[in-house]
Amino acid sequence: VAAIETVQLYVAPQGSSVLRAPSDLRAFAQAELAPGATETVTLRFPVRDLAYWDVGAEAWVVEAIDYELRVGRDAVDVRVTSVIRPGA
Repeated sequence: VAAIETVQLYVAPQGSSVLRAPSDLRAFAQAELAPGATETVTLRFPVRDLAYWDVGAEAWVVEAIDYELRVGRDAVDVRVTSVIRPGA
């Protein structure tokens, strides 16, 4: 019996200079899979989704820090991780 699987992408800022959530859901996709089947899904999100609102500067800021990307069925069942650094 086929099932719908949901793949979720969470972003976790590492060493932010401001208090931020430990991770945020940034993208997700669903795929219908037969038992034992696999499928490649593409998850995209704009760099601006890494930004936070800087009250003093009155602007969105994307920090030049590492962001851990976590992909899985949910925030706990993480299957793949990677690290990006914007502007690097």
